[in-house]
Amino acid sequence: MIPPPDIIVRKVREARLGLRIDEHVRRYRMYLKSGLLGKAEEELQDADNLAWQISRWDEGWHNL
Repeated sequence: MIPPPDIIVRKVREARLGLRIDEHVRRYRMYLKSGLLGKAEEELQDADNLAWQISRWDEGWHNL
C-alpha cells in the first residue's frame, strides 16, 4: 500500500533536514578543531534549529 502524499512529502522533508543537520554538525566539528568557537557555536545552533523543526512536525505542526 502506498502511503498518502502528505506522509511522503513529510518524510522527504525530514530526510532533507536530516542531511542539512549532518552538514552543520560536520562544519561544527571542523570549526571546533580549528579553534573558531564562535563559528562552531553558530553551526551547532543551526543544527539545533533544524532538529526543532523536525520535532514540531512530529507534534503535528506541518506548516513550517
